[in-house]
Amino acid sequence: MERTTSVGVGRGTRQRPGLELALAATSVGVFELRPESGRMRWTKEFASLHGLDADLLGGTVDVLEARVHPDHRARLRAALEDSPHGIHVQYRLDGSEQCWLELRAQPISESDSSALVAGTCIDVTSSARRYADEYRSRLEAEAALRRMQGLQTFTAALGEAARTADVIDVVVREVLVVLGAEAAAVYRLRDDGATFDLLGSVGYPEELHGEWSSFSADTPAPASAAVAANALVVVESPEELVRRWPSLADARKVAGDAASVCAPLEIEGRVDGVLYVAFRSPRRFDEDDLATVTTIAEECSHALERARLYEAQRDARADALRLARRLRALQSVIDATLESQSLDELLRELLERLREALGTDTASFFVFDEERNDLVARAAAGLEVEVTEGVRVPVGQGFAGRIAAQREPWVVEDVSTIEIYSPFLRQHGLGSLAGVPLIADERLVGVLDVGTFERRDFSEDDLLLLRLVASRAALAVEQAVLHERHRTVAETLQRSLLPERLPEPPEYALGARYVPGGAGLEVGGDWYDAIAFGDGRLGIVVGDVVGRGIVAAAAMGQLRNALRAYAFEGLGPAAILGRLNQLALEIDAQDLFATAVLMVLDPCRNELRMSSAGHPPPLLVLPDAPASYLEGGRSLPLGASRATSYEDAVARFPPGALLLSFTDGLVERRDMSIEQGLERLQKAVSGVPHDLEALLDHLLAEFSAGEHGDDVAIVAVSSLERPVEPIRLRHAALPSSLAQVRGALREWLNRAHASDEEVYEIAVACNEACTNAIEHPLRSPDSAFFEVEGTCAGGVVTLVIRDFGRWREPRDDGDRGRGLKFIHALMDSVDVTATEEGTEIRMRRTLGGPA
Repeated sequence: MERTTSVGVGRGTRQRPGLELALAATSVGVFELRPESGRMRWTKEFASLHGLDADLLGGTVDVLEARVHPDHRARLRAALEDSPHGIHVQYRLDGSEQCWLELRAQPISESDSSALVAGTCIDVTSSARRYADEYRSRLEAEAALRRMQGLQTFTAALGEAARTADVIDVVVREVLVVLGAEAAAVYRLRDDGATFDLLGSVGYPEELHGEWSSFSADTPAPASAAVAANALVVVESPEELVRRWPSLADARKVAGDAASVCAPLEIEGRVDGVLYVAFRSPRRFDEDDLATVTTIAEECSHALERARLYEAQRDARADALRLARRLRALQSVIDATLESQSLDELLRELLERLREALGTDTASFFVFDEERNDLVARAAAGLEVEVTEGVRVPVGQGFAGRIAAQREPWVVEDVSTIEIYSPFLRQHGLGSLAGVPLIADERLVGVLDVGTFERRDFSEDDLLLLRLVASRAALAVEQAVLHERHRTVAETLQRSLLPERLPEPPEYALGARYVPGGAGLEVGGDWYDAIAFGDGRLGIVVGDVVGRGIVAAAAMGQLRNALRAYAFEGLGPAAILGRLNQLALEIDAQDLFATAVLMVLDPCRNELRMSSAGHPPPLLVLPDAPASYLEGGRSLPLGASRATSYEDAVARFPPGALLLSFTDGLVERRDMSIEQGLERLQKAVSGVPHDLEALLDHLLAEFSAGEHGDDVAIVAVSSLERPVEPIRLRHAALPSSLAQVRGALREWLNRAHASDEEVYEIAVACNEACTNAIEHPLRSPDSAFFEVEGTCAGGVVTLVIRDFGRWREPRDDGDRGRGLKFIHALMDSVDVTATEEGTEIRMRRTLGGPA
């Protein structure tokens, strides 16, 4: 007989054969719920799933809730209360082992009774665990991502941290974010390895800073342990910390640390410090935590090393700048010896520059009087009354007297604490003094001192500058008798490099400037010259020694003199530079290089011919045209190579044109390229009137020597508008005179700006007329000559050829009479006037027009 089972668990349910067995086989619990009463019925499987008595097949909702984990009871009750709409809820049973169940139910409508909800219960522990594992993995992945992002932020912030303080600020701030820590500190181990110094911290009370800002490396602590082992030191509880380092118990209470990791900061195998990260509750550190701390420590180590290198470079630059300032100050002081005309002027100039360089209120020179064994005030700045009153200080007394007696520098920060011999020092209220002896050849020469009204601690650099100035002044005082001789030598050498006066050719206006650079050496390497040739041409040369000093300047003097000699041999610019290059290679000066540009201006041809030996290109301004650089004819500097060849370049230089040649000091700047400087000069010259003196003053003001440290030499030449003076020639009526006439006429026509073709045709016409004047007239011995007169006005050339005597009767010669036709063909107009006294041929030609 076939078995049957009920769908529900109560009376009145429909029976289905085998369903009960099927549900039992799958461990599915079945239940029904009366929502209005909270009464339930369930199967044995349902009871078994919930750990209820197998014989208990029904009860209230409270019985069921008692078996559910407290955290999930509210969830279950809410689902059951909403059961008229269906139930779908998962919950965990109360107990040591995790067990998850799932209820699913639907309401069942019955006409003869109240609402009923029926459903099933199954064990979903395995799927819940998978979900929990997935959820935990997701949380771990999110935590890893946050940590990675934190590390990226940390690394990026470190990359922008240049100074040690910046690095420490990033480390102690970002490590809290990356690790979720509450405190952090970075310590650096001193070079001797004996002491830790705190670089920075966060999260610790102020009272700990004093005690732990610096401590011995032998102190039992995580830091010393991390350095000793060169490994992470991990503490996961307060008890562990106190057990391992009992002496830290009190500090731990104040700090509040419950767990920590201390990582060594290692660079190239050397431990330089530690990174300490702390938490305020016990914590177990996993591998990811420790790997993160290790990464942060490594990044911190590299960042600190970069910061150390950056600060070392910064300090080196600061030292270099400070030294450069001192050197400039010293150079400024030394410059005074070149500019002074007497010992007193020299000392006063030295004091003014020294006072400016050191920022002091007073400066004084005392000169030792060996006969009276005292010091006499010779020069002063800010305390001139000592000189005017003739103050004398015995050796061994007062401030200056003690320095003279001991021959050692002395710095007094508070003048009120020492004996002062000069009453003027106290009257003027000086607060601090510094002084050094003047020694020359181990003999006392005097004392140099400086003072300030405010109290000041003079540095070693200040004393160094004082010593240097004192040594210079001592030599100046000791060798005062040689001053004039040295000055004469320096002036002679300077005159050998620069012309005393420029030529004054009628065709050109010249102007020049030389400005010494900021370096203040005795003789600069920049030079210029102007050479007037006998034929009206003008030579302009500007040069620059690549290097500084007397030897190089003297060598350039040889080059300059040689250039003049070669120029007067009639050589062109390229040939002259070629010879100078060979000479530069022979001069006894190591590594002598020089740049130069040589230009020869021809007023007859209205052109210039130039060649350059590695020099900046000259700037040419033609009438009604913008300024442009002459780039042609350029080659290597003088002394660079024996194989160097030089070439000439030709450019127009008509009246109204301006030529500017200069050394690189005019256009070189530290803050711009030389190309930018050349462009700046080009703009500065364009549109400026060609008044040379005003132009040069404008350029020196625009390109101030204070902007650079190099010498500057500038030569400016303008081609003048020049009227063509009439030409008057008188020659013997001989064929040999024709060549002289042609030569003079060609030169005159060039000055009149005639073209080469016009010069040739007019000269031929004049030659034909002069030939007639020689051959045709019958003349007495006292009239055996002819004249040529020429004028040029408004672009029209007028020539008059005049002979004296009556012309012979024309012979029957087929070639005769053609000369005048030839002249007519070459000139615009020809008029012949014959009288008893002679014949005059007047011919005209408009320049620039057809013949």
